[in-house]
Amino acid sequence: MGAQFDEILRHVSTSGTTSEEAAGRRVLPLREPVRRILPEVDRRLELVDSGLLDVFRALVSGRAPWPLYLFGLTGAGKTMAALCLCDVAQTAAYWAVEELCDFVMRENPAEVQGEFQQIAEKGLAVLDELGQRATVGDLRYSAVKKFADARELHAGRVAVYISNLAPKAFAGLYDDRICSRVLGGTRYELKGRDRRAVR
Repeated sequence: MGAQFDEILRHVSTSGTTSEEAAGRRVLPLREPVRRILPEVDRRLELVDSGLLDVFRALVSGRAPWPLYLFGLTGAGKTMAALCLCDVAQTAAYWAVEELCDFVMRENPAEVQGEFQQIAEKGLAVLDELGQRATVGDLRYSAVKKFADARELHAGRVAVYISNLAPKAFAGLYDDRICSRVLGGTRYELKGRDRRAVR
């Protein structure tokens, strides 16, 4: 991944972008790729959908609005793509909703508050597996809201939200407050077959 890093992502064109267009949009500082988050999960930036790479370029340069709502069928490469972006962000955090809920339940309030503070301070944060259940209970709602609030209020909305649900279906699960935070930026549908399926 490192050899192709410059030509795939860091080489971001700013031509045609005025300061007015980029105003209020957060530029994401990048670094040479390092697998700091879930290093055991295989990913390669050159395997990311070319249209999504264009979206990444626009987001990191401030030419497209954060957050990114990335949706599509299971196995299409959503998590892999988000982890590739985490690898090149200066700092990043990754949580799956179920794991975040488990963490909130098992840890003491000070630890939980500290983790959400970390989420707020990272250059990029990813929340995966939104909409995995047909209903949203209080714990799940609260965890998603705290995550979204942390990114909205402290991090310039720089976040990636990953779901199998199209935006309209997601909006059927959560209220306007969360939908505004999660769906209020760039949306991208990642299409394609399940990469994990046996051929």
